[in-house]
Amino acid sequence: MKPNFALKHLRNNLLLVIAVSFSQGAFSQGFLKANGEKIVNENGENIILCGMGLGGWMLQEGYMFKVGELGRQDRIKEEITKLVGTQKADEFYKLCLQNNTSKLILILWLHGVLIL
Repeated sequence: MKPNFALKHLRNNLLLVIAVSFSQGAFSQGFLKANGEKIVNENGENIILCGMGLGGWMLQEGYMFKVGELGRQDRIKEEITKLVGTQKADEFYKLCLQNNTSKLILILWLHGVLIL
């Protein structure tokens, strides 16, 4: 039986988090703390935290595909399904998740951006 895509995706993300956690530990600089309105390391040096939330990155909106009046994601997905069929539409969304969000998370992490 094939593993559920969501579980497989979750497993891959957990493995990535574990790998990152262990690799970052080797380069750890200690704890951060507040110093007034600033965040500093144990040496008192200012630290700027970079991060972002994925929010609605997988949310399709009409302006993204220039489909105007379709607007809502459920209507866009419905039209894609009408055009290519259920199986290909499901594959399209699966590939979007694998090739868009997952790789983008890795690229951002490699550039030092914390994904929340």
